[in-house]
Amino acid sequence: MFFLGIDLSLTGSGLCVINDKYQIVKTDLLSTPTIGVERLFHLESLFRNFIKPFSNEMGLICIEGAAYRESGKIYELGQWAGIVYLTLYKLSLEPLIVAPLQLKKYVSGKGKNKGKETILLDVFRNFGEEIRCSDIADAYVLARIAHDFFHFESIQRSLFQYQIEVIKKLRHRLNEQRKKELL
Repeated sequence: MFFLGIDLSLTGSGLCVINDKYQIVKTDLLSTPTIGVERLFHLESLFRNFIKPFSNEMGLICIEGAAYRESGKIYELGQWAGIVYLTLYKLSLEPLIVAPLQLKKYVSGKGKNKGKETILLDVFRNFGEEIRCSDIADAYVLARIAHDFFHFESIQRSLFQYQIEVIKKLRHRLNEQRKKELL
Protein backbone atom coordinates (compact mmCIF):
# COMPACT_ATOMS: atom_id res chain seq x y z
CA MET A 1 0.00 0.00 0.00
CA PHE A 2 1.17 3.53 -0.80
CA PHE A 3 0.61 6.95 0.78
CA LEU A 4 0.97 10.25 -1.06
CA GLY A 5 1.76 13.70 0.26
CA ILE A 6 1.17 16.75 -1.93
CA ASP A 7 2.51 20.25 -1.28
CA LEU A 8 0.80 22.38 -3.92
CA SER A 9 2.61 25.33 -5.46
CA LEU A 10 2.64 27.03 -8.83
CA THR A 11 6.43 27.10 -8.98
CA GLY A 12 7.23 23.68 -7.53
CA SER A 13 4.65 21.22 -6.21
CA GLY A 14 6.29 18.67 -3.96
CA LEU A 15 5.08 15.07 -4.25
CA CYS A 16 6.18 12.14 -2.12
CA VAL A 17 4.99 8.53 -2.11
CA ILE A 18 5.91 6.26 0.80
CA ASN A 19 5.08 2.64 1.51
CA ASP A 20 3.80 0.93 4.65
CA LYS A 21 7.31 1.00 6.15
CA TYR A 22 7.69 4.79 5.68
CA GLN A 23 10.22 4.20 2.89
CA ILE A 24 10.26 6.82 0.16
CA VAL A 25 9.18 5.15 -3.07
CA LYS A 26 9.13 8.20 -5.33
CA THR A 27 9.38 11.98 -5.09
CA ASP A 28 9.06 14.74 -7.62
CA LEU A 29 8.95 18.50 -7.79
CA LEU A 30 6.44 19.44 -10.48
CA SER A 31 7.30 22.64 -12.29
CA THR A 32 7.09 24.14 -15.72
CA PRO A 33 8.46 27.36 -17.23
CA THR A 34 5.09 28.11 -18.81
CA ILE A 35 2.31 30.31 -17.40
CA GLY A 36 -1.47 30.51 -17.55
CA VAL A 37 -3.51 27.69 -19.04
CA GLU A 38 -0.42 26.16 -20.62
CA ARG A 39 1.16 25.82 -17.16
CA LEU A 40 -2.00 24.11 -15.86
CA PHE A 41 -1.99 21.75 -18.84
CA HIS A 42 1.62 20.71 -18.26
CA LEU A 43 1.26 20.40 -14.48
CA GLU A 44 -1.83 18.22 -14.88
CA SER A 45 0.00 15.92 -17.28
CA LEU A 46 3.02 15.67 -14.94
CA PHE A 47 0.78 14.96 -11.95
CA ARG A 48 -1.27 12.33 -13.76
CA ASN A 49 1.90 10.55 -14.92
CA PHE A 50 3.33 10.64 -11.39
CA ILE A 51 0.29 9.22 -9.59
CA LYS A 52 -1.02 6.73 -12.15
CA PRO A 53 1.34 3.81 -11.23
CA PHE A 54 0.27 4.04 -7.57
CA SER A 55 -3.44 4.77 -7.94
CA ASN A 56 -4.68 1.18 -7.56
CA GLU A 57 -2.76 0.64 -4.32
CA MET A 58 -3.17 4.08 -2.74
CA GLY A 59 -4.14 3.97 0.93
CA LEU A 60 -4.58 7.70 1.52
CA ILE A 61 -3.48 11.04 0.15
CA CYS A 62 -2.82 14.19 2.20
CA ILE A 63 -2.67 17.64 0.64
CA GLU A 64 -1.44 20.70 2.48
CA GLY A 65 -4.30 23.15 2.69
CA ALA A 66 -4.06 26.79 1.76
CA ALA A 67 -2.23 29.21 4.00
CA TYR A 68 -4.96 31.84 4.17
CA ARG A 69 -2.67 34.57 5.40
CA GLU A 70 -0.60 34.19 2.26
CA SER A 71 -1.41 36.48 -0.62
CA GLY A 72 -0.23 36.56 -4.18
CA LYS A 73 -1.40 34.20 -6.87
CA ILE A 74 -4.13 32.57 -4.79
CA TYR A 75 -6.53 32.50 -7.76
CA GLU A 76 -4.02 30.68 -9.97
CA LEU A 77 -3.12 28.29 -7.15
CA GLY A 78 -6.84 27.56 -6.75
CA GLN A 79 -7.02 26.62 -10.40
CA TRP A 80 -4.11 24.21 -9.98
CA ALA A 81 -5.65 22.75 -6.81
CA GLY A 82 -8.91 22.21 -8.69
CA ILE A 83 -7.07 20.25 -11.38
CA VAL A 84 -5.37 18.09 -8.73
CA TYR A 85 -8.70 17.37 -6.99
CA LEU A 86 -10.38 16.58 -10.31
CA THR A 87 -7.55 14.24 -11.33
CA LEU A 88 -7.82 12.43 -7.99
CA TYR A 89 -11.61 12.23 -8.35
CA LYS A 90 -11.26 10.63 -11.78
CA LEU A 91 -9.00 8.00 -10.18
CA SER A 92 -11.56 7.46 -7.36
CA LEU A 93 -9.14 8.90 -4.80
CA GLU A 94 -10.22 11.31 -2.10
CA PRO A 95 -7.60 13.47 -0.39
CA LEU A 96 -7.43 14.56 3.23
CA ILE A 97 -6.60 18.24 3.66
CA VAL A 98 -4.01 19.09 6.32
CA ALA A 99 -3.61 22.67 7.55
CA PRO A 100 -0.08 24.08 7.21
CA LEU A 101 0.34 24.45 10.97
CA GLN A 102 -0.86 20.88 11.53
CA LEU A 103 1.89 19.72 9.19
CA LYS A 104 4.47 21.74 11.15
CA LYS A 105 3.18 20.39 14.47
CA TYR A 106 3.32 16.81 13.21
CA VAL A 107 7.00 17.02 12.38
CA SER A 108 8.25 19.37 15.10
CA GLY A 109 5.79 19.23 17.97
CA LYS A 110 5.06 22.94 17.51
CA GLY A 111 2.33 24.30 15.29
CA LYS A 112 4.32 27.36 14.31
CA ASN A 113 5.71 28.44 10.99
CA LYS A 114 9.44 28.57 11.66
CA GLY A 115 10.47 29.01 8.04
CA LYS A 116 10.83 26.69 5.09
CA GLU A 117 14.38 25.59 5.88
CA THR A 118 13.48 24.45 9.40
CA ILE A 119 11.29 21.69 8.00
CA LEU A 120 14.35 20.08 6.44
CA LEU A 121 16.08 19.88 9.81
CA ASP A 122 12.93 18.64 11.57
CA VAL A 123 12.40 15.89 8.99
CA PHE A 124 15.99 14.73 9.40
CA ARG A 125 15.99 15.00 13.18
CA ASN A 126 12.62 13.34 13.78
CA PHE A 127 12.29 10.91 10.85
CA GLY A 128 15.89 10.32 9.75
CA GLU A 129 15.26 11.37 6.15
CA GLU A 130 17.71 13.73 4.48
CA ILE A 131 15.65 15.78 2.06
CA ARG A 132 17.11 18.93 0.54
CA CYS A 133 13.98 20.56 -0.85
CA SER A 134 11.42 22.06 1.54
CA ASP A 135 8.53 21.31 -0.84
CA ILE A 136 9.50 17.62 -0.96
CA ALA A 137 10.03 17.63 2.82
CA ASP A 138 6.51 19.00 3.33
CA ALA A 139 5.17 16.32 0.97
CA TYR A 140 7.07 13.65 2.91
CA VAL A 141 5.52 14.77 6.20
CA LEU A 142 2.09 14.78 4.53
CA ALA A 143 2.68 11.22 3.28
CA ARG A 144 3.58 10.17 6.85
CA ILE A 145 0.39 11.81 8.12
CA ALA A 146 -1.57 9.88 5.47
CA HIS A 147 0.10 6.63 6.56
CA ASP A 148 -0.46 7.28 10.27
CA PHE A 149 -4.06 8.43 9.77
CA PHE A 150 -4.79 5.27 7.76
CA HIS A 151 -3.12 2.93 10.29
CA PHE A 152 -3.94 4.98 13.41
CA GLU A 153 -5.59 2.24 15.47
CA SER A 154 -2.65 -0.14 15.12
CA ILE A 155 0.22 2.38 15.45
CA GLN A 156 -1.16 4.96 17.87
CA ARG A 157 1.11 3.79 20.70
CA SER A 158 4.23 4.45 18.64
CA LEU A 159 3.32 8.08 17.93
CA PHE A 160 4.22 11.16 19.94
CA GLN A 161 1.37 12.88 21.77
CA TYR A 162 1.50 15.91 19.45
CA GLN A 163 1.16 13.59 16.43
CA ILE A 164 -1.81 11.85 18.04
CA GLU A 165 -3.42 15.27 18.59
CA VAL A 166 -3.04 16.15 14.90
CA ILE A 167 -4.50 12.81 13.75
CA LYS A 168 -7.42 13.11 16.17
CA LYS A 169 -8.22 16.64 14.96
CA LEU A 170 -8.12 15.48 11.36
CA ARG A 171 -10.39 12.52 12.18
CA HIS A 172 -12.81 14.80 14.03
CA ARG A 173 -12.97 17.25 11.11
CA LEU A 174 -13.52 14.40 8.64
CA ASN A 175 -16.33 12.98 10.78
CA GLU A 176 -17.98 16.41 10.98
CA GLN A 177 -17.77 16.79 7.19
CA ARG A 178 -19.35 13.37 6.67
CA LYS A 179 -22.20 14.23 9.07
CA LYS A 180 -22.90 17.42 7.09
CA GLU A 181 -22.94 15.45 3.83
CA LEU A 182 -25.61 13.13 5.24
CA LEU A 183 -27.93 16.03 6.08
